[in-house]
Order: sequence, then structure tokens, then C-alpha cells
Amino acid sequence: MASGPSLYCYRCGKPHLGSSVCPSCGEKLDLSQDCYLTREICYYCEQDIPRWANYCPSCGERQEKNDDAAYPKQWRRYKLRIFITNIVWTLAVILAVIILPGRLAFLTTQTAILAGIVFIVIVWGFSLVGIRKGRYWDGTVTKLWTEESRQKVCVDAGTFEDVPVTVYHTEIRWDNGKTLTRTQKGNCADHEQLRPGDRVRQYEGISRFAKL
Repeated sequence: MASGPSLYCYRCGKPHLGSSVCPSCGEKLDLSQDCYLTREICYYCEQDIPRWANYCPSCGERQEKNDDAAYPKQWRRYKLRIFITNIVWTLAVILAVIILPGRLAFLTTQTAILAGIVFIVIVWGFSLVGIRKGRYWDGTVTKLWTEESRQKVCVDAGTFEDVPVTVYHTEIRWDNGKTLTRTQKGNCADHEQLRPGDRVRQYEGISRFAKL
């Protein structure tokens, strides 16, 4: 990180003068560029920030990344997708209620209408509950480890080269008892910024991963 009077710790938000370690909380500040992902930018100054930053190192503003409102575009697309899917299912059920009673001897119009209403209520009810809750899982980081591997990288048009790469593994145990191992090649953000015992959240609908 460059030195200067207006730098801030990405974890506690306290100012520092280009230190490699935060004088307030002791957090390591000279992070490798692997911790800075292009999609992670400050909501206020739009500068690149570390993967799990609580505060922007450039302007010091707190990053409200664990609220559903932190990803407005992703949530809008997710909710629109659910809404369109439910509309399609509703139209399909209405069409079935109109067509099937005349084709299936055992199915009366009254029974078809009742079954259709029950099905539509269930579909919309589960969807609305899922949207309201945000559809996420909480868990705890249980283990971090690395291994050396190799992968093919495009070095020129149509030319690939086999290069060494470090594979970073992050094991998470969700509160429902299931375990997930996240694997990232060449990105050490988890290993420099997460610790065993840290709480994390997986947003199911928009496929985002956040630190609590």
C-alpha cells in the first residue's frame, strides 16, 4: 500500500500512515494484489478494495457488504427471475385446469380448479418467503490449506503455457451441519483475510459470499 496521511485500515477503519500493520488493531495491511478482485470496489469512491474489507483503505467509509441491499442489481435480477418463473408456472397451471378436465375422465373441473389454486398458493408462498429471508446460509471457517499445482495459461493468441499455481482451499462448516470446501487457484484473499473461526454467509440466490 502506498504511504500517505489518508490511508485507513480495511478491517477497523482507523487511519494510518502507510503502515504494514494497523497500529490500532494489528491487522496486516500490506496485502498482495491477489486480495484485490476487480468486482470488489468501494461503494463510495469506487476504488479497488480487498476481498473482505470492512472499510475502504482509500476513503475510510464502511462497506455494508453483508446486507441484502449491498447487492441491489443482483437481488433485483434474482427477484425478477423468480417472478417470471412463477408467472410461467401460474399460466401453465391455468392452462392445465382448462384442458385436463375434458381429457382425463377421473378429473373434474372443480377438482382441477382446487388443485390449481393450492399449487399456485404453494409456489408463490415459498417464493415470497425465500425472497423475504434472502435465501442465505451462515457458517464458520474451519480450516485453510494450500497445495501446489499447474494450469495452462494463454500467453499469446492460441498459445498456452503450463505454469505453476498455488491452489487455496477454504473449508466452511455451515450451521446446518454440511461442509463446503471452496477452492481458488492463484487467489489468496481467503488465506490472507480469513481465519479459522470467522463467520461467513453464502447468498444462495445471487451466488455471493460474504464475511460476517
